[in-house]
Amino acid sequence: MTTTNRKRFKGQSESAKHSAPLRGALAQSPKELRVKLGLTQGGFWAPVGVSQSGGSRYETGRKLPASISTLLHLVHIEGIDLSALKGQHALVGRYLSEQDPETYARILKAAQAASER
Repeated sequence: MTTTNRKRFKGQSESAKHSAPLRGALAQSPKELRVKLGLTQGGFWAPVGVSQSGGSRYETGRKLPASISTLLHLVHIEGIDLSALKGQHALVGRYLSEQDPETYARILKAAQAASER
């Protein structure tokens, strides 16, 4: 890492040590997942910031970066809307889960039930 990047990321290493690793690898190819979900290339790739033509290249053999694979997992497997995600949401969730796990579990259960309606 260059000196500039060390300065830029100084202080972030502590929080990185406590973060859970991202789940990068999809269990199947992006094309298989897209077809299984019944989505067009545009509808599948747009939520993760990849153009239809870029997605087409990934589907036909271009190496899929771990970051894009992770985003696909979050959007299409976990059902997370990246456009609505804010850093403060994760911060509050992590704080609540650590400080009051029972309340966190109760709120999580209620939120999951509400999203199924």
